[in-house]
Amino acid sequence: MSADIQRVGTFFPLPGMRFPSDLLAVPNYVGIVGATTQVLHKARLRTRHGRAQWALKAREDDEIYNLKSRASDRPPSRKIEGHGTAIAAFVDCDQAAVMYPPSTRRLPMNRQDAVVDAATGAELAELFPVPVLSYQWPDSAQLNADLQKSILEKMERSPGVVKTNRGGWQSNTDLQTWAQPAVHALLQRIQAMMRELIRRTVPSVQDAHLRDWEVLGWANVNQKGHFNRAHHHIGPRSHWSGIYYVQVGDLRPDASVTGRTVFEDRSMVPKEIVNNPDPFERQVTVMPKNGLMVIFPASLYHSVEAYSGDGVRITIAFNLWNPAFTVPFYPGMESRSWMWTNFRGLMVIPTKGPEKVRALASLPHYLFARRPPTSLRPADWRQYLRTAVDHAFANASEKPRTKPTPRS
Repeated sequence: MSADIQRVGTFFPLPGMRFPSDLLAVPNYVGIVGATTQVLHKARLRTRHGRAQWALKAREDDEIYNLKSRASDRPPSRKIEGHGTAIAAFVDCDQAAVMYPPSTRRLPMNRQDAVVDAATGAELAELFPVPVLSYQWPDSAQLNADLQKSILEKMERSPGVVKTNRGGWQSNTDLQTWAQPAVHALLQRIQAMMRELIRRTVPSVQDAHLRDWEVLGWANVNQKGHFNRAHHHIGPRSHWSGIYYVQVGDLRPDASVTGRTVFEDRSMVPKEIVNNPDPFERQVTVMPKNGLMVIFPASLYHSVEAYSGDGVRITIAFNLWNPAFTVPFYPGMESRSWMWTNFRGLMVIPTKGPEKVRALASLPHYLFARRPPTSLRPADWRQYLRTAVDHAFANASEKPRTKPTPRS
């Protein structure tokens, strides 16, 4: 019998049901994928009314259905409420699964189900994927030791800069000019990674895509309690960005010591919260390892957890730019400067001041564009005035529409 097998997970009895005590083996069926037991069982779940109640999840033609129905004690191959042939299978009374023949079409239960069935042929497109390339460089112990020595020596001589780092030390964006051989070896690795990334993401690779990659790099040293707030690397000379882990300190895979890199999902795609209420479930956490390199689009938001280890955590971050590439830059995507972030009131005067003047000048036009209310009710006049003011200020804030210009 040809069938798809869908792993469901831990089974929880429905209200009014007790955990099954009697298990009947179901012969002539294969084991569940990933299960430790290859024997399928049929669990008889009796309600207070003495009837068997089934909680099933079935997979048919890549579509998941939740089937909940009550049935008398019949063989497992019977039709259940018109949904076709389904077999409830339990492994060690703990893991539940269902075998559902893909050739069996479920019968619509009502008009709504019929509409759902009609939509199964719809096409789902995953728009704008975010490519992230990672590679664990082998034979990196000596290189990392030399890089660590150079970075710590630089830290002794320079106070560093403060950007997204909260605590810790960050060098100037000049690592690509350092004279140490270890830095030159790292730059060669970065160029090799970029060539590999281009070969995987550009349909027809030209020589211009692979050469002339400009690298701007800087070093980061975090100690206990230091972290980097969420940020991106969008800028005039950054198409791609990357991280190289020189020394991860006391970080361990069991997450007992924090300090991992977190890539944030800011796509604003709705996320279900019934199965998992965590709204940040889709964010991706990178477990740092010495010698690991990760390259990602400069626009991808990321942060660094507060480091809780006792040693030092050393990384090298870098941006890459190439004249053969550009970034679509739409109106409203302008990045804000430090002055704008901290003194917004002063910064808006040059732009918003003339805008407000234009709005006030055009207000009479919008007042007379619509007939005033004939009643004397204050609410009608307030709405009339509010609408005219809103139109005036909204139109004054709109700049002439132009075609989005690419950003090189």
